[in-house]
Amino acid sequence: MVLRDLVLRHRKTERHDGSLFMSSCHGAMAQVKEKADITVALAGNPNVGKSVLFNRLTGLSVVTANYPGKTVTLNFGTTRHGDKAIGVIDLPGTYALGAVSEDQLVARRTLLESRPDVVVAVVDASNLQRNLFLVFQLLELGFRLVICLNLIDYAAKIGLTIDHMKLQQILGVPVVPAVAVRGEGVDETIHAVMTMSEEKTGHLRRSYMAKLLRRT
Repeated sequence: MVLRDLVLRHRKTERHDGSLFMSSCHGAMAQVKEKADITVALAGNPNVGKSVLFNRLTGLSVVTANYPGKTVTLNFGTTRHGDKAIGVIDLPGTYALGAVSEDQLVARRTLLESRPDVVVAVVDASNLQRNLFLVFQLLELGFRLVICLNLIDYAAKIGLTIDHMKLQQILGVPVVPAVAVRGEGVDETIHAVMTMSEEKTGHLRRSYMAKLLRRT
């Protein structure tokens, strides 16, 4: 199953790279959720390798659509894990989920409107402190979360060592080291997504908030 086979009722044009452009963001989102067993949103700061991960997962089965009333576009694709179809939404890169910029507003609205089964937060291992602000916001909103700790090769190159298991213990969600441009950690990220999709969001949020309270 590829996403282009799902585009039946909305105006579309095929682009030179073989991807599709749809006029209706909500139409593309609805069809992805209808046909997929689970839906995953990729979130992250700009330039953390989020789109690289998206392309690794979806290949050429991609639809690009404008968010209504905005100049920001969203990418939609599909992948498979075993016998499960996974719909993937590539959110615009943003540092937060406020309403300061169009990117922030679209990322926030898309998350709240699509209610993905799992959110993968792609973070830059070489600049973890800045990236974790968005992670905390996603945790506070109660999303099932998997952290893709990308660019660990560059972090090591500049002398940074990150204990991803300790970070996982602190945050209470899976943390997967990755070098997305080489495909390292991609399969492990999807495996963590499938496991996390079975967790209860309320339990996750209560667990995370309890950990915060113990540290105050």
